[in-house]
Amino acid sequence: MKIINKKSLLLTLISSTTILLNLYSCAKTVSNPNQNKVLQFSFKVKGTLAIRPEITYYLVLYAPKADNAALTLDPNIGPRMNGPDITINNGSNFLEGRLPFIGKIQGDLDSKWTDFFFLTSVNGVASVGRGRIDANGKPIIDTRNYVNQNTKFLQSVAGKNDTYQIEFFLNSLNNAQSNTKTINGILGVSENIDSGLGNVYDSWKNNIPFVIDIVSQSPAVQDDLNPSLVLRRLPNRPILGVPLGINPDDINIERFNSRVAE
Repeated sequence: MKIINKKSLLLTLISSTTILLNLYSCAKTVSNPNQNKVLQFSFKVKGTLAIRPEITYYLVLYAPKADNAALTLDPNIGPRMNGPDITINNGSNFLEGRLPFIGKIQGDLDSKWTDFFFLTSVNGVASVGRGRIDANGKPIIDTRNYVNQNTKFLQSVAGKNDTYQIEFFLNSLNNAQSNTKTINGILGVSENIDSGLGNVYDSWKNNIPFVIDIVSQSPAVQDDLNPSLVLRRLPNRPILGVPLGINPDDINIERFNSRVAE
């Protein structure tokens, strides 16, 4: 009769369990289509970007965590430039009372979002900030000085600053939990992020989210075929107009380009 060494058996079981756990961990990592991918996203205005403190350009994204990492999101669910949350007393004292993609008024579809980037002027210089949704569903700003070598102006053929590019790792979205094959987004233009009321001067395609395929690495270009600004007046607010001294073309978003790279 062969005698089994209990110590050897225990070590074998521990080793086998460790290997299985490592394989499971690797399988989970590989299944995330966002892993190690960078998104370069640029948007273009009809005129020249108005880098002024009273103007803020927004890129807002919906990048959820799904049980099925192969999920393609419903293109009708995503962020919308509905304006701020107007139900808050003294709303402009709170970030959600100034961000133009938080609220919902009668007739609006829900705005679903997880992350946002914003471009504005700080001391006369173009500055990008980054924010996200927190565990309580509230917006927070992570940084007001988001910097990397590929977040920058892209000059047009005419040599004017009409296009801005923002680059980020896809697996950083939604508190590093995003894992879907597509993400939905919206572009918009609003007031000063710190002192404004969240009024909307323009939004992408009459406030319809766009879809970014993060599995395909082919560049994608979309045009907003609406030639006019999409001014959005909120209840109990003054009639909205273009700020004094701002050329309407400078806040009229007309195109975006996205490219996924590894």
